Amino acid sequence: VCEKNQQTASMQAHHLVFLALCALCTSRCAQGRFIDNFQSTPSFELQRDTVGTATAFQLQDETGGVGEILGLERDMTVNFDSVSLPPGRVTGEITGGAFFLSVNTGTTGSAQLVWDGDDASAAINFNGIQPPIDLTVEGYSRGIITNLLSDLPTVFTFTVYSGSQTSASSFTFPLTGGPDLINLNISMSDFVGTADLTQVTAIAAAFSSGNSIDARLGAIEITPDLFCGDGLTTSGEQCDDGNFVALDGCNNCTLEFCGDGIVNVNNGVIEECDDGNLNNTDSCSNNCTLPVCGDGVQAGIEQCDDGNSINNDFCTTNCTLPVCGDGFVAGNEECDDGNTNDDDLCGNDCKLPVCGDGEKEGIE
Repeated sequence: VCEKNQQTASMQAHHLVFLALCALCTSRCAQGRFIDNFQSTPSFELQRDTVGTATAFQLQDETGGVGEILGLERDMTVNFDSVSLPPGRVTGEITGGAFFLSVNTGTTGSAQLVWDGDDASAAINFNGIQPPIDLTVEGYSRGIITNLLSDLPTVFTFTVYSGSQTSASSFTFPLTGGPDLINLNISMSDFVGTADLTQVTAIAAAFSSGNSIDARLGAIEITPDLFCGDGLTTSGEQCDDGNFVALDGCNNCTLEFCGDGIVNVNNGVIEECDDGNLNNTDSCSNNCTLPVCGDGVQAGIEQCDDGNSINNDFCTTNCTLPVCGDGFVAGNEECDDGNTNDDDLCGNDCKLPVCGDGEKEGIE
């Protein structure tokens, strides 16, 4: 939860509550190298209650950090910039697979996370990662930043350094604000600056805003170029749910649809059938429902289907053609009493008896 500062209920009413659900795609994680996935135990929190800066460093007791490339320390800084509605507070917290920044209503603030080697200091060391790391090694060409969110407009900046503060390259992403989690995929060519991405010695991620924001950051990961199954929907893909399992709405990065030949479950809507053709008169209709008598479409073993509940027309309610003797006057029949008695008021040919027809019927 973004706010764990035990402030008053009125303060909590002004903040959104975000659940720290880390939903990283296992297929992508298996191929990527984490900078940080925030799977720390125990949780770590840093607060500032007055104007100024609070800093701390944390040794990462990682429970899920297989493949991490930056050692065992992360530094956190939270800045309390101003307050117009006391009491003010800025809180940074790492818990449940994410970093959370909470800035109280009426307060402005920001936060920065830094990875600069195990220097036991919260001050950034621009030459701290030794030996330097190569973010492009083994074909790694993208940074993946997962579950990024801010409830109000803010700016997220991701910066890498090579040797000094002036040798830096950054990627800046403006968050417009809202409840939706965002996954960023950053090409190495998206960075602007002079840093050598093959000789990275420090990395920083920051939120800056003039608003009272609640923000979160999931994992930061370096991956090969994007691929179907990485959990990120990119150009040429209709969807990407991180698996190749059919029947869940996305299959091989293509949205499942009625007519694809697979009986799908999409957003809770279950297809009854899917034969992959446009023949509406076979055993599966074009809207992927099983044909039923009365739907107005003659299909399967139906002799007819006029879509009504009238038995006296040219199609009965059980979707069979009317025949003389079925008990329903239909079509060209004059009568139909449903029996085989040819001497009553309706002949076996479903004609009304008339004097002179050679048969004694009715009152004759």
